[in-house]
Amino acid sequence: MFQDNKEVIGGRGLRVSEIVKLLQTVTNLQPAFICIDALDECVERHRPEILDSLRQILENAPNTRIFLTGRRHIRGEIDRHLGRRAIVISIKPNYDDVVGYVWMRLSMDTTLEGMDSGLQDEIIKNITQNIPETYVSSEMERYVLWLLLTETSRFLLISLTMDAILSQTTGYGRRRKLRPMTQGLYLKDFYGATIGRIKRQGGEKARLGMAALMWISHSERLLQLDELLHALAVEIGSTDINAENIPSVETLLNCCLGLVVVDREASTARLTHFTLQEYLNTFPDIFGPAHSIMAETYLTYPVFPTGQAGQASVKPGLAYENSLGPGPPIGRIGLV
Repeated sequence: MFQDNKEVIGGRGLRVSEIVKLLQTVTNLQPAFICIDALDECVERHRPEILDSLRQILENAPNTRIFLTGRRHIRGEIDRHLGRRAIVISIKPNYDDVVGYVWMRLSMDTTLEGMDSGLQDEIIKNITQNIPETYVSSEMERYVLWLLLTETSRFLLISLTMDAILSQTTGYGRRRKLRPMTQGLYLKDFYGATIGRIKRQGGEKARLGMAALMWISHSERLLQLDELLHALAVEIGSTDINAENIPSVETLLNCCLGLVVVDREASTARLTHFTLQEYLNTFPDIFGPAHSIMAETYLTYPVFPTGQAGQASVKPGLAYENSLGPGPPIGRIGLV
């Protein structure tokens, strides 16, 4: 259809409004399915327009169904633009998924002299030993099936591991690749690219994303959400804290582009995978003077008047204590 009308529209690409109109026309004639994979990888400034266009299609073409996949940090955007139209399914690869994928990759190996049964068993054992149990939950609504990929970084690790191992032509070379790959030492390209995307967000989003990674990776224990969010809101040298400057959990996750995971039941924040901690440890200057920044935050926070910092987002009944007695939420974080 586009080729037939190319001259009519001057040879340019279709505008979003024209694409929406075209899809509405097509989907009004018969039931239709629209599939969009890895929505989280879409450029952030374009996502609202895409989601709003999908909403328009749903409103004007009730026979349309939409299938989306993406990581959890854009869940808030889905809810905001598509409202209560979604069946939401959170998925993780389980042990059987991983074993099946590894066996599939091994069966496609054409370098037969570089593989034996012992090496196959070793590859499967090493790759699957840290894979979590499956987790699935759903919220039954309608119109949109939204697959929330909660462990994509782990499955990416498996894929990259198999790529590196099978690129070798001998059993020796493959065994030599196996150990560092299963330790995540070859994920620097993936993590580096994602951190680059965080920085390219610019402005406050870049600052929040990098600051969150800094606090989580330099703390000696899991951080409570209140602790992390308050730490991110502190302005060095200020004598008070503005509750409106404390970011929401959704904003935090959005700025971190999937590298930070929140356990809402335990109210804690952590890195998406232990290999990310190892990666950050190999680049101690990635955050600048991290310990100095964190120390200044410690020294700034306790001077805030009680009732401003302490009451902004602390849940009733929680007691925050440091060596000086009752204190603010970030008064008991240890540094690594």
